Amino acid sequence: LQPQAQHLFQHATPADVLYVGPGHARRVPRVAGRLARTLVVTDEPRGLDAGAAINFLRDDERVRFEVSLGAAERAGLRLRAGLLSLAARVEGHDENRR
Repeated sequence: LQPQAQHLFQHATPADVLYVGPGHARRVPRVAGRLARTLVVTDEPRGLDAGAAINFLRDDERVRFEVSLGAAERAGLRLRAGLLSLAARVEGHDENRR
């Protein structure tokens, strides 16, 4: 028996980190909006576009990550400069913020 992902997301409770596995990134906006102060992590080609703050990437034989500062800010999180310096790519702040 495999649990349905939809049911898992319906009962999501606050956590420090929520990993959303491959094939489920389209559900990130619905879940992320309900879980304040939760770091949402994915590993999909367009994970940041789906609303994740951190998305893992495969670069040949290496695993790298990219960061969305806007998604982190919307979740009420601040990511440290040390983490950002290791990222393959960092998306800027939310365009509505100045």
